[in-house]
Amino acid sequence: MRRLMVIVLLALGWVALSPATAAYACDTASAPRAKQLDQAEAVFTGTVKQVTADPADAGMTTLYVVEVDRVFKGKAVNTEVTVSSPAKKGKCGLVGVKKGNRYLFVSGQVTKGKFQARSFQGTQAINGEVRADVERILGEGAPPADAQEQATDDSATTTRVDDSSAPSVANMVVPGLVLALIGCLVLVLTRFFGRPKRS
Repeated sequence: MRRLMVIVLLALGWVALSPATAAYACDTASAPRAKQLDQAEAVFTGTVKQVTADPADAGMTTLYVVEVDRVFKGKAVNTEVTVSSPAKKGKCGLVGVKKGNRYLFVSGQVTKGKFQARSFQGTQAINGEVRADVERILGEGAPPADAQEQATDDSATTTRVDDSSAPSVANMVVPGLVLALIGCLVLVLTRFFGRPKRS
């Protein structure tokens, strides 16, 4: 009897101390990638530059500063953006996103320039297969918005002021010769008519 009680107590202790996997897992199932991309407000690839806890909510949210290199969906996705996600896996926070690595970010909501991402929305490490799938659904994408504006500002536009051909030498010389001949003619006539008449 004593052995049975010891076994029961050990079993209860093991259950109480062991992590309850179901309690810490995100309870929202991931949809197929096509649906994830369709429901997203912004989809882009980029490298994580910084990972910090948001001091505004006592570390309940993790902030990822991302250097964006390609935008497949979304407005005003600049070269550098901040992606927020719950810090806990049970709250559907991003899992395994580390500084220095490149990812496909799928943001379900954009608030005041901050992109919110959850584990079930499709954010994941980027590879050739994932990128090909995204391009098949959303197209080839484009550079970040501010990079496009910079490229537009830097491109010099030349305006042609005069597209007429340069005047020929004959056209330049003839008017001068005509004026010189007229001057000579006037001088001759003045001398001829200006002579005193002989009586």
